[in-house]
Amino acid sequence: EFGTRLDEVILVVKRMQPMWDGGADSNVDWD
Repeated sequence: EFGTRLDEVILVVKRMQPMWDGGADSNVDWD
């Protein structure tokens, strides 16, 4: 399922958030 794969990608992106300082997450709603 593409949705499941997308969820995995989002989890990786969220793991990367600390070096983005949460800025990107504030501008893009991954939920």
